[in-house]
Amino acid sequence: MSSSAESALTGIHPRSETTIRVSRDFDRGRTTQDSLREAFRRDAYDLVCLQKEEGIDWVSDGQLTWQDFLRPICETFEGLKIGADLFRWFDTNTFYRRPTVVGKVTVRENDGSNSFYERHTVWGSLGDVAAGKRKKLALPGPLTIAALLEDKYYPSKKDLVKDITQALAIMIDFLANKGISCIQLNEPSLVYKYGPSEFGGEAYQDIFSNSISDHLARSRAELWLHTYFGDCSKVLSQLLKLEPFELVGIDFTQTPLSDIEGCDFSGKTLGCGCVDGRNSLIESPDWIADFSKQASKVLRPQQIVIFPSTDLKYLPREYADHKLRAVAQAAKLLR
Repeated sequence: MSSSAESALTGIHPRSETTIRVSRDFDRGRTTQDSLREAFRRDAYDLVCLQKEEGIDWVSDGQLTWQDFLRPICETFEGLKIGADLFRWFDTNTFYRRPTVVGKVTVRENDGSNSFYERHTVWGSLGDVAAGKRKKLALPGPLTIAALLEDKYYPSKKDLVKDITQALAIMIDFLANKGISCIQLNEPSLVYKYGPSEFGGEAYQDIFSNSISDHLARSRAELWLHTYFGDCSKVLSQLLKLEPFELVGIDFTQTPLSDIEGCDFSGKTLGCGCVDGRNSLIESPDWIADFSKQASKVLRPQQIVIFPSTDLKYLPREYADHKLRAVAQAAKLLR
């Protein structure tokens, strides 16, 4: 049994109705950039305050300004061009603009990391609202980025993943210096069954593992790895061997606990993604705590963090906030 339980969000949180309305007005030329920026700031402020009130241990700004999970990366990295065509984000009803690789992938010159922090987080405008709390940010992992790109430059996927990982490492260290103490890499492409077939199988799992070990071993931030949208039972043992990651997360809406009970979580934190991020049914704190306790008994991690199986952006804000509260209360019950 783990010695402690904590709570966190997984990634992008849904925007409030007010922010959605201001965003639409901006797109139609009815309001200003400053009004839109202020709407995002107020929305993030309210979300951070809610997390503090409920006792969420790792606080997120909700990443509310993110149009999709790849675009902020494309705007920060050299060598990537944002496409015009929309592609479905895995098997959800959301979409992303597919980037194209047109040159060597690296962080943009003229302080691209600072541009990312200023444009795609709102921490700089929130003052000390999160004082005393640990800040967390989710980024797409290198294999997922590589899998969803159209590559017109690299001779091999190995080289592409390597350069993406190196660029992420630069960004992660910069964000750590800005006070974001935890970076979670989300890697649905490691486990999603219906994605690009070329990224399935042991060869690409090895490319991912080697790239992570080579370029993120000395990260200044605490690193978490989370897989979702698929069953991770076939790759979990390999992921648990990756030393840079202190936490390995599991989407328990896709992975049966009975299929992974032989995995060795000693020395690792379990990211318990048992709260369904794509279902509006609100799980009770008692059920979440009971499942997390059972998972902890079976896997015996050194610690457990309860969070949603995936981003909550697929739900209306009201439901997402209810799930946030349930996660926080479940962690308190375990403690």
